[in-house]
Amino acid sequence: MQKHFSHRHGLVPRDVKAEDEILCSGCELSLSGSAFACSHSDNQCNFYLHESCFHLPRKIQHESHPEHPLKLLPFAPYDVSAFSCSVCPRNGNAFVYHCSACEFDLHVECAFPKETVNGQRHESYADQLRAHSEMQDALAACQLESEIARRGRQAILDSLDPPNVVRRYYYY
Repeated sequence: MQKHFSHRHGLVPRDVKAEDEILCSGCELSLSGSAFACSHSDNQCNFYLHESCFHLPRKIQHESHPEHPLKLLPFAPYDVSAFSCSVCPRNGNAFVYHCSACEFDLHVECAFPKETVNGQRHESYADQLRAHSEMQDALAACQLESEIARRGRQAILDSLDPPNVVRRYYYY
């Protein structure tokens, strides 16, 4: 039996089958294979962790929030039981990597994207957002380049002002 900071009872290793349809209490994803389960004898406690969730680091530095380290908490640090991930549009009710200074929250899944069977990394939601943002930036650059070719210096000056501001530039 092993103790984990997130649960009051001891945990024991257990092999879980996919057909059992158990969710990990840490990452809220389907659980199968090596896991840890609550050892409490009355079976009222349905606490399970992936082996990888059992061994998660308690503190990380993550690229999505380089300003401060993120601390692993067993549940949301707010009055409500859920948190909103700062990287993806989903809410969470389980483990969260949290920065109290910035109220930045990160799912375990967003902090550590899972790998496929053949060893290639799944694209995380953060990766998808980054790729989308880069495509939008590239498109905006192409549009500006086209406008500059068509309208010259005025296109550059117009792009620097908000759309509702009309300014006239005079050159001497």
